[in-house]
Amino acid sequence: MHPAHTLLCTVGTSLLRHLAVEPEASELPAAARAFARGDLKAVVQMLAGLDPADRRLGAEINSVAELWDRGRITSDARIELFHSATDEGRSVAEVLGHYFQARGHETRRVEVEHLQDAQPRLFKSKGLRNLAKVLCQSVRRWGTAATAIDATGGYKAQIAVAVLIGQALGLPVYYKHERFSEIIDFPPMPVSLDLGLWMRWSGLLLALDRNELVPWSQVERDWEPALETLIDRVPVEGEAYLDLSYMGQIFLESLRDRFARGREAMLPPPAEPSRKQPVRLTGHNWGGARAAVQRFLERVVEEVPYVVRCRDHYWNPDLPSAPMFRLRGDRIEGVYSDGTWTVKFWVDTTATHPGQIEACVADLNGRLEGWIR
Repeated sequence: MHPAHTLLCTVGTSLLRHLAVEPEASELPAAARAFARGDLKAVVQMLAGLDPADRRLGAEINSVAELWDRGRITSDARIELFHSATDEGRSVAEVLGHYFQARGHETRRVEVEHLQDAQPRLFKSKGLRNLAKVLCQSVRRWGTAATAIDATGGYKAQIAVAVLIGQALGLPVYYKHERFSEIIDFPPMPVSLDLGLWMRWSGLLLALDRNELVPWSQVERDWEPALETLIDRVPVEGEAYLDLSYMGQIFLESLRDRFARGREAMLPPPAEPSRKQPVRLTGHNWGGARAAVQRFLERVVEEVPYVVRCRDHYWNPDLPSAPMFRLRGDRIEGVYSDGTWTVKFWVDTTATHPGQIEACVADLNGRLEGWIR
């Protein structure tokens, strides 16, 4: 195993046991006094004078030091610190950032929005999901080949999310409990997530990632049981709406990259120019929306090589909907809205079997992300 050049660390507050206390009660009284007066430079200098394996330095420093000693990370590895949205989390991350910088590491601190223990419901519904998102973004930025996760610090649920991400993305994950004599690792599991499920439901997953409001009634007819752990149903004024769980965020992020790598091989061939058909809208009373709908459908036909034609089949001038492409039976349906009206249309392609159709759905939803920004 080659040493990692980037280490993604979850951050807890174990260091504060000796810093954020009365100096008389601390095993590091001088550092506690410096911390109390806000002199972080002095705190870091005092901590730097101790053996990195010293338990008083906290779980994050101990685990990073052991990873370096065991050759799991390079001596100058980039370290990213993912901390809670609390004063304690910010303080620890700031001290750790200065500490690791002083030891030759490039560091970055990432505050995870809503990752806090004051509102447990928000912690579960948003905090853990945001943690999954920012960790996966860093993996995407630095690549999987030389990235590892240190899941030692933080809330137990935070550690669990980090382990799951490592399993999903094929990254080594490390963990060290304060009572362990050595760090333990969670090697990637020899299993893969269901790419077909991701492709079929990519429109919904991406819409929820954009924080679009999607009612349960909109997808109930086509719902698959495998989605239950990925998507939550949340009651809002007597109606059930959908929201990504942290597992759903991990599923979305990890398979987005996997699809991108294999996309060209899965898509159907381009349509011959002679097969491309012009968009003709049916005779609804479109109000002022006809030109916008016409332009959007023309864009789908003209810019997507494998699309042959688009045919509208539903119009509602008073219903906003989350834009997406989805499977309805064995057909691809597009949903487009400006936030006040909704049009639904069928998308005909050159796909000849279900795998190609699912790949078209995922590709169209990826293109949609760029079109609606």
